[in-house]
Amino acid sequence: MSNYNVAYSGLDNVSKAIDAVSNNIANASTVGYKAGQWVFADQFMKATSTTDAARTGMGTQNLSVRRPMIQGAIANSTNPLDLAISGNGMFRLLQDLPRNNEDKLDPSSLFYTRNGQFSVSKDGYIVNENGMYLTGYQPDRYGKAITDDIYGNWGLLKVPEANYFGNKTGSSVISALLDSTSTAFTSTTSTPFDPSQNTFNNKTSQTIFDNDGNAHTLDVYYRRIADSTFTIKSESDGTGYTYAPSKSSTPSSAADIDKKNQPECQLCLAR
Repeated sequence: MSNYNVAYSGLDNVSKAIDAVSNNIANASTVGYKAGQWVFADQFMKATSTTDAARTGMGTQNLSVRRPMIQGAIANSTNPLDLAISGNGMFRLLQDLPRNNEDKLDPSSLFYTRNGQFSVSKDGYIVNENGMYLTGYQPDRYGKAITDDIYGNWGLLKVPEANYFGNKTGSSVISALLDSTSTAFTSTTSTPFDPSQNTFNNKTSQTIFDNDGNAHTLDVYYRRIADSTFTIKSESDGTGYTYAPSKSSTPSSAADIDKKNQPECQLCLAR
């Protein structure tokens, strides 16, 4: 009756392979899921002589489900706590909290996953949908050191009740390319600068921070106040180029800006 067992082993493995494919389809939208591939092999019958040409097989043997750990597609999310790892690596999760700081960490409570969907628990800890705690390294309260034990609870990541001490913006650098053919606001136009009106040629914005770490928008306005021709001349002696007006030239701006004598680049801090 061994011939029936041989045929049955083949049908059984094919059925399990179809189950693996069905499971892959069912988890097509599961975040962090890795597709499984059913693996089976030929099973030989033991014989007295391994060189016996008449030795037959005994069907297929069940091995395991292989899951290639390859990089999947990264999708955008509206949840600010959702994370994704590009390349190798996993998120480390802790299932159960030790009762006190003297207890040793139970290795069986550690899990690893590629699913980066997280939220905040009622105690302020970052957890996944199963309530497991996300662990890792984080800066200390003053931002001067990196540790995985800031709260004395085995690297659990916790959202602070209040913001850390803010670090205000000390300096800001802006690089801008302005259009030399734009309309000049000369003294003959007598147009005072007004950020709420179209009285400027260009505008750039930056985000700056105050002492409390609050973000503000710094708007920088530019407007052309001189209507002149810019020329570039190549020197015959090979020393380079000369510019007119030169880089150090200052336009006569006394009458080209409103009566308040505002600077050439007006700054407006929008709060």
